Amino acid sequence: MLNVVVSKDDLWSGLCRVTGGLPQRPTSIQILQNMLIEADKKEKALRITATDLELVLCVNIPATVDEAGSLTVPGRKFFEAVREFPEGEIHLTATENHSLGVKLEKTRISLRGTAPEEYPNVLLKTEGTTIGMKSGSLRKALQKTIIATSREESRSFLAGVNFEIRKESQRLIATDGHRLAVSEIDVEGGISKKNAINAIVPSRAVLALVNMLPEAGDVKATFGDAQCVFETENDRFFSRLISEKFPDYEKIIPKSSDVVVEVDREEFLDLLRHVSPLVGGIENHKVVMTIGKDSLSLWATSPEFGEAFDEIPATAEGKEFNVKYNAKYLRDGVRALDGETLRMEINQKLIPTVMTSEDDPNYRYIVMPLRA
Repeated sequence: MLNVVVSKDDLWSGLCRVTGGLPQRPTSIQILQNMLIEADKKEKALRITATDLELVLCVNIPATVDEAGSLTVPGRKFFEAVREFPEGEIHLTATENHSLGVKLEKTRISLRGTAPEEYPNVLLKTEGTTIGMKSGSLRKALQKTIIATSREESRSFLAGVNFEIRKESQRLIATDGHRLAVSEIDVEGGISKKNAINAIVPSRAVLALVNMLPEAGDVKATFGDAQCVFETENDRFFSRLISEKFPDYEKIIPKSSDVVVEVDREEFLDLLRHVSPLVGGIENHKVVMTIGKDSLSLWATSPEFGEAFDEIPATAEGKEFNVKYNAKYLRDGVRALDGETLRMEINQKLIPTVMTSEDDPNYRYIVMPLRA
């Protein structure tokens, strides 16, 4: 039976990456609450798999394997137990009745598991178009884009990040109908009109993928008709795709504006923070932005708490006017952008505002203003 020695740091890192594959909601299939643990003597690795049947995460952890073997154990209990272990070399052993012993010096626990045959056969490959990307760049682009996904289950085609990989452009796009995030990415691999990719990866899967992707190294992605697979040096990720069609987002991006405003990005974030306390926080309240020749101000009011106002220097080209926004949507976009200067292309009518930064040329955040 399984007999393995693995460092606490490596085991904990692997568990952090794989836990996102466990079911997030109650399920009648009890075995899905478990992780499949496999010790591979030839590969000198401990392999851990978690799935909810829509998403599969599999991580390989370097280990000293004295005896190969496999079993399943309760995933979250294993995660919580290892988290509390001290630093050092952890000794994992399995018994014939499928219990897993976890020991480090005087600290020891035993988890009741099941036979590996009870775990579902999971798919970790697919046929389709394969592309290569830098892991760190993809991770950052996904983090910037996922903020605009919808949480409404009735609009599933908006509840994910769309991979639009064409010969002329390679983008990640997300929208909830109120704002839009577009990240340009660099892709390795020949893309033609015939094998172009247009695939929506569910938000939950994107969060798990972001958590799994390392800061350095390469990642290979294969997109099939209904699923996708991402592979790094040590880990593999499988997800079903959202089958609905992503909306035509390009038509809502304005080609011109009434005014172009540039402000210090950190000062603008401070501005949002300053107007929030008296109106119960910026999460659920509106703010009015006033654009002047050399200033930009925010004003917020609440019948219950009062009102707040603040102003910062700005450079503006165009008309002077007021425009109203959802404060949370503004904040999300400003935080996602990198660089010192925030550029906003604003229109008077209910036309989206485009937010960019010259230090972050591969990212655009578009937000709808609110009705007066």
